[in-house]
Amino acid sequence: MVHTCFSGYPLHAPEAYFPYFRKHNVTTIVRLNKKVYDGKRFTDAGFHHHDLFFVDGSTPSDIIVQRFLHVCESTKGAVAVHCKAGLGRTGTLIGCYLMKHYHFTAPETISWIRICRPGSVIGPQQHFLEEFAAECEAVGMRISTSKSESMVLNRKRVECTLRVGDEILPQVEEFKYLGVLFTSEGRMEREIDRRIGVASAVMRTLHGSVVVKRELSRKAKLSIYQSIYVPALTYGHELWVMTERTRS
Repeated sequence: MVHTCFSGYPLHAPEAYFPYFRKHNVTTIVRLNKKVYDGKRFTDAGFHHHDLFFVDGSTPSDIIVQRFLHVCESTKGAVAVHCKAGLGRTGTLIGCYLMKHYHFTAPETISWIRICRPGSVIGPQQHFLEEFAAECEAVGMRISTSKSESMVLNRKRVECTLRVGDEILPQVEEFKYLGVLFTSEGRMEREIDRRIGVASAVMRTLHGSVVVKRELSRKAKLSIYQSIYVPALTYGHELWVMTERTRS
């Protein structure tokens, strides 16, 4: 597997992502930064590839937003979006999609994206998403109260009445969104256990299908280790809040 380096960051070749994309039904890739690889490498492998470049740290034009939404809405399968760092431009356009299709407010959108990718949506992009949310509301997009709930982040039970128009949203102690468990106490133990369990299952599967498999060359095993094992372990080390209970 060929690895390159850009601005001090190691990058995998496009081919390194093919197995993951196919496994998760990713059919389309959207690139928002300047060209650092040949998009034809994706299209030759059966993926769709789109370039929607705009300057790092800036906000997208109306045409860019419309094209991005059209790509997401017309694609049969998942869409992978990236820029240089995966923070500003990527988070901004994904935020537009969330507000249009899931009726998130601008603060909810920015908060959720930053939970998923800390540091996302920077500078003027925050104001841009607030304006985009206002435009969505102006054309008739509203919060769906039947699908909305409220939760107070506090270690003690706190009653909070949250209204949307004339309706009061039900208050809950926990909820699961996009596979991630959130609790009112702000504790991560159950979510950590779930993630560790999922990661352990993947590692066991890889051990049986890769590590002990004699048919694979040492070079192939090293490539799989660098492209799957290392990112998974690095992610876990950086983001999982470890406690004394999980350490033991």
